[in-house]
Amino acid sequence: MLSVFTLSDDALDAVRSGELVRVAVDGRISDLSATELGPDAIQEILPSLLHKRLRVEAEGARWDPAPARYPGTKIGQWFFALEAG
Repeated sequence: MLSVFTLSDDALDAVRSGELVRVAVDGRISDLSATELGPDAIQEILPSLLHKRLRVEAEGARWDPAPARYPGTKIGQWFFALEAG
């Protein structure tokens, strides 16, 4: 399952440091551990993510962890796998 959600800076720091993530799915609350995904794992899910969120077919899409962009336009994104803690 792919989900996109925003975190405050403090919450992101907490997740990246290993704190459990509390998630509600179908009325059930679970505490899960979050493992940050590397470029290979992100590349694997990228077509599904683009299709689900942007409704585009992007089989040739590739993940670039350090894209060259104009100043002031960088957007940070982190990808995590959530597993039973």
